[in-house]
Amino acid sequence: MKKSIIFSLIVLSAFQLRIFAQGNKSIQVNGGLMSATDSDKGVLGTAQFNYVINSSLTLYAYSGIIYWNNNNVGYFAEQSTFNNLRYTYTEDSHKLIPLYAGVKYFFNNSSAFRPFVNIELGFSYLAFNSYDLNQINNADGTVTFEPTNRTEKHDTFFGAGVGIGTSHDIGDNLELLLEFRFITLKNSNYNWLSSGRTMRSFQFGFAYKI
Repeated sequence: MKKSIIFSLIVLSAFQLRIFAQGNKSIQVNGGLMSATDSDKGVLGTAQFNYVINSSLTLYAYSGIIYWNNNNVGYFAEQSTFNNLRYTYTEDSHKLIPLYAGVKYFFNNSSAFRPFVNIELGFSYLAFNSYDLNQINNADGTVTFEPTNRTEKHDTFFGAGVGIGTSHDIGDNLELLLEFRFITLKNSNYNWLSSGRTMRSFQFGFAYKI
């Protein structure tokens, strides 16, 4: 009798743990648009793993790729009078691979749309092309700066981010999410009082419970 009770408890516990595991994890796929400081607009795609602690808190981790082209700089073509603002670039073809973990807090669990905020920390690997600027003195007295001497560079960054968004269930196992995120990237090239490289993104995604 005692063995039967113990066996029944083990089976029941295993069954409960299985239900808990099935109902508290999800795989999320995100896509979206991003902009970095003084840069062209870019695109992103990430895959994210979510683990639900309770109805208000969710832990997550993600990685993927973010791409944008030029980092732009402005200059005055008429340097003596500081007129005729023009732009050129010193970097292009940026490919960023993030590896981040964070926590998400949901404010309201009773409505169809569930607003949330999140904070996250992580590291990023960045590959890009860097250029020197060659000054050309034009016949009309203006100057032009053209990128030259391309160099392939790689860098790593520590990052911290915050976000705000909302989620909406569109089925028993499927969830739609919309989110705005702001991330600051820094390394030894930036002191902690500087803004570093900053990125803003608008993302949409689908999470599937597993």
